[in-house]
Amino acid sequence: MRRWTALTLLPFSLICLQAQAADGDATREAWRVDGDTAALDAAGVGFPLQMGALALVKSGEISSGGSGIDNYAQFVSADGVIQATAYIYLPSHADTAIAAHMTDQAIHERFGAATRRTAFASVAAGGHAQAAIRSFYEHAADGALVTGAAFIQAGRWMVKLRVTGPTERTRDVAAGLDAMLSSIRFAPQARIAPAVASAMAACPAAAQASARIIDAEPATEADDAPARTPMSRLCIRGSIALADGKVQMLQPVADPDMLFVPLDDAGRMLTVEKRAGAAGYQLSMHEIGRTDAYNVYDRVPTAEQIAAILDGSDVAGATPRASTAYRADGGRTITAAR
Repeated sequence: MRRWTALTLLPFSLICLQAQAADGDATREAWRVDGDTAALDAAGVGFPLQMGALALVKSGEISSGGSGIDNYAQFVSADGVIQATAYIYLPSHADTAIAAHMTDQAIHERFGAATRRTAFASVAAGGHAQAAIRSFYEHAADGALVTGAAFIQAGRWMVKLRVTGPTERTRDVAAGLDAMLSSIRFAPQARIAPAVASAMAACPAAAQASARIIDAEPATEADDAPARTPMSRLCIRGSIALADGKVQMLQPVADPDMLFVPLDDAGRMLTVEKRAGAAGYQLSMHEIGRTDAYNVYDRVPTAEQIAAILDGSDVAGATPRASTAYRADGGRTITAAR
């Protein structure tokens, strides 16, 4: 759950030095500083260098250095106590509802069972109504911290905002998150998707037969494939026990023929989707900048079959048949398995 690793508190002198270097950092990476704005042009997303009490101190890439598909911008208050980060990354399957759900789990896992979510709603962002899911948490880290998060889908890109600070600064943390939401800037090509905050309940129970692999070419996306529309209502189909813990199976409330198995809060997810215009169900593994297409099945695999694929005991099921690498400029490269 690396996107919720705590930031080290920065002394004010270092903040000043980093703020002076922010322009150079942005130029070397995917970020561009123009006047009072740091922009990620590929995503059509930008932030003012100063948002309320928060100032930009550092920007760059988390992984895939130089590719521009996994980026961050870090902001802090003048005293270094309130810390905020904007993550802008390119998962091969973006969805605000799933991102919010997985981050909720990551926050509770990191900060303890006493952590309580006190706000969860669809809100405006950057002048777009209902563009973000906003959540807020209190009593984190044995009551020492509060933290807030927000999630926006901009075309194929995910924007995740987070702000954290001590409990005695709760109002400042909430104000920081709201300042980020109101100040974020979107270019026309960003294509902001509607974000629906909806609690997840258990799906209706249904009997399920084992799936079998059918002889079909794995599905891959064309360069001009439209961005996915985020799911508005999801339910929890069940869970799968793996060696390092349990993962949940999610599905749209009204569509049992679609399955999502998120594996972390940074976009890694197994999916099963009915193929458009062809027979069968495509099983794929998604992550930042990449999709591995596995086998095609005659129906949605069972929890036991998914577990065997994830833990590698089903070698045939866990072997990619085609891989797609995504670029920040919207292009992609498809490689067939040997």
